[in-house]
Amino acid sequence: MSRIKISTNEPKIGTLKIAFATSDMENIDAHFGSAKQFAVYDVSKESVQTCEIIKIEEKDTDKTVELLGDIDIVYFTNIGAIAAAKIINSGIFPIKYKEIAYCNYS
Repeated sequence: MSRIKISTNEPKIGTLKIAFATSDMENIDAHFGSAKQFAVYDVSKESVQTCEIIKIEEKDTDKTVELLGDIDIVYFTNIGAIAAAKIINSGIFPIKYKEIAYCNYS
C-alpha cells in the first residue's frame, strides 16, 4: 500500500479531503473492499485539486482505513458492514454511490 502525492499544498481551512474508489482514475466504480486505488481530491468552495493517489496492494481493511485516516469523505460503489463500521469509527463519512460516476476534475 502506498500514497502517491500529486500536490504538496497543505489543505486550507474550509477544504475537504475526498477519496473516490476507482479502477481508472475517472469513475467511482469500485467496491471499498476490492478497490485497488483511491483518487484523492482537496475540495473547497473555490476549487477542486487532485492531491494524491492511494494504491491498495493487499486486501486488508485495517490498513486501508489507516491509509484513508486523513480523508473526510470516501465514495465507493459498495461496502461490507464491518468495513463500514471501521470507516465510520475512524471519523470518515462513507458514501455509497449507486451509479458509476465520472469524477476526473483535472
